[in-house]
Amino acid sequence: MDADTPQIDICAPRWFRFGQILVMNAYELILLAAVIPIGAAPLIATWFIDDEVLLLLILLAALFVMCVMVAASLYFIPFLLANGYASKLVRRHVSTADMSVDRYTCQIALTPRIHSGLRGFLEDADDIGVLTIGATHVRFEGDSVRFSIPFTHVVVEAENIGIRAAWISGQKIRLRVRDFGPYESVVVIERGSLTTPTARRTSAAILNVLRERSIQAGPPMALPVG
Repeated sequence: MDADTPQIDICAPRWFRFGQILVMNAYELILLAAVIPIGAAPLIATWFIDDEVLLLLILLAALFVMCVMVAASLYFIPFLLANGYASKLVRRHVSTADMSVDRYTCQIALTPRIHSGLRGFLEDADDIGVLTIGATHVRFEGDSVRFSIPFTHVVVEAENIGIRAAWISGQKIRLRVRDFGPYESVVVIERGSLTTPTARRTSAAILNVLRERSIQAGPPMALPVG
């Protein structure tokens, strides 16, 4: 697919469909399902226990457990965002042989988005798959989207990952692309990690490699204004 200009091919989703998106969203309910009973325990205890000291101990214990759960959830944000499930889908359907330092399991979102409506609301990814960073091109192979972009047509930018990942789980990488059909840019987010530290390191590695290859390719062609 590599060419002197950006190439993109989009087809109907086959294995990253609405059912899989519902499963991925269910992961985010794990923490909520655990926090609600713990938070409600002190309130329920007030109905049956009159001893103020015992009630205080129950409240402190509940607060301690909730603090531990919040800390654990911050550490395992990628797991709670269903990265393990996403990686399993990718391994099952996309060739991940030779997953070298320059091949990564990622999600992508195009601007403008491919998917809108309920699907676009529930899932901020247009597709998931394998991002390959070559010497002259960055390529993506997913369920419904495949593209190949020469570095001479791209500007690499880093953005905060946002509230869904608590602002700390890595970075969003925006590739602003010239001559990319109706699309202005593509956002790349790493989806192969299960812990926040690993996600941050991998995101930084992807960003560094993209920037390095972009610099090696020379100054990018001017992007359209507006």
